[in-house]
Amino acid sequence: FLYGWCLLLVINTGTLAALAVVFSSNLAKIVPMQTEPVWATSWGVSLTVQDLIGISMIVSLAVVNHFGVRWGALFQNVSTTAKLLALGAIVVGGFFAFDADVEAPPTDAVAPPMPDLVSGMVIAAVALFWAYEGWHQLAFSAAEMKDPKRDIGRGLIIGIVVLVVTYLAVNAVYLHVIPLEEMRRYGGDADVPHAAMVRIFGGAAGSWFAALICLSVYGASNPNMLSAPRAFYAMAKDGAVPEVLTRVHSRWRTPHVAIWVQTAWAVLLLFLLKTFENLTEFVVFAALIFYALVVAGVFALRRRKPDLDRPFRCPGYPVTPLLFIAVVLFVDIRLLMQEDDRDNALKGLVIIGAVVLAWPVKQWFSARSRGVD
Repeated sequence: FLYGWCLLLVINTGTLAALAVVFSSNLAKIVPMQTEPVWATSWGVSLTVQDLIGISMIVSLAVVNHFGVRWGALFQNVSTTAKLLALGAIVVGGFFAFDADVEAPPTDAVAPPMPDLVSGMVIAAVALFWAYEGWHQLAFSAAEMKDPKRDIGRGLIIGIVVLVVTYLAVNAVYLHVIPLEEMRRYGGDADVPHAAMVRIFGGAAGSWFAALICLSVYGASNPNMLSAPRAFYAMAKDGAVPEVLTRVHSRWRTPHVAIWVQTAWAVLLLFLLKTFENLTEFVVFAALIFYALVVAGVFALRRRKPDLDRPFRCPGYPVTPLLFIAVVLFVDIRLLMQEDDRDNALKGLVIIGAVVLAWPVKQWFSARSRGVD
């Protein structure tokens, strides 16, 4: 109940909104856009062209998935190929075709002051957790696998190893191509890869790379739009979320109501939180709470069901899970303590708190509907 609501209100929808921000910011590197708000209110809420593009991306994904998984799966394959090509170009070009005489895109920004060691580590941890966010969604498709007991564990391990190697290689190239002090002057997360491509392959490469990133981000957003509504559908069947989310389209056989409810909330989050940093802190704070709860469940499960068949053993138990819980709780506590990050963490905490308070109310209504006093 708690995770399902937070998946809908924070984790999955916040992820969609954050990816939409990355999509629109990279498109702005290709197509010049008006930066002033096209609509604004007296209380500080505004809408820019980039916001509208991000919203359009989310809505277009909903349309694709409304009409079935076939087109979404096809585009997923195309975008994954584009992503691998872009990352491969960075790694190969960075180490073998790098010309130090080629200038990166100019930036007049002043490097921000260095945070203290602990704050800097927490900021980096948020980025790291965000980079791997979504790994667990493989399990959402367990019912459609021939041998989930074997395939889920194997898929998770292989996938994480491939990601770790890829991320390390790409970041090594960034540091090789762009000095750290220069890197700190680039404001957005998309600016460093863009600058690296320009320095490696020349000025025209920046636009091509931005286009590949747009294609990649669009594809990366599709699993969130595809898988989560099916989780909401299953939860609605169990009564954890409103029954309306169980509705399936009569022709396309998709959970269309869940898709469009998710879409509407993701658009609202993009409209309210605006920036990639705000959205990722909002998502990661909530996600870490559930990661800690899941790992804590290992202790409860071993105590309550010691004889249960365990195809996967936890290496280093009990030190490994205890260390994991300590790290994620430390990151969340520091996010609440740090002034620049507190507001986004508190937004996530308020939503989680509201869902916790709603649980006894839900139980009371369920009992009444069954005629239980």
